Amino acid sequence: LPPPLVINSTPQTPIPDHNHHHHYHHHPHNNSQNMERVFYNLHNRITRATLRHTSHLFRSIIEHILLVLAVCSITVVLLSHKTFVYRTSGILAYHPPPTPTRGEKGGRRLVLMKKRA
Repeated sequence: LPPPLVINSTPQTPIPDHNHHHHYHHHPHNNSQNMERVFYNLHNRITRATLRHTSHLFRSIIEHILLVLAVCSITVVLLSHKTFVYRTSGILAYHPPPTPTRGEKGGRRLVLMKKRA
């Protein structure tokens, strides 16, 4: 196992301030910058608490479980797409109309294809 992670940052690590002038009233970007700072500080606190209260082995197992879940999720999406969306004949496929008989009008029809077994 690697050595434990040493955390040297303070609980309220400041994020870089891109707004170099420091009068914050009447600036349209002020609110989004404040929200960014709030979320960064929240992320920082959660990360530090997680690192402090969990072992490397536990985090490694969780990461591997999440990796397997991600791969399985992508596989389900791709198989679902192949099964329900992409078909070699297409979902909306053009069928030439049957030869019109007396009393019928000929015309193009778009029909929903049924999956062939």
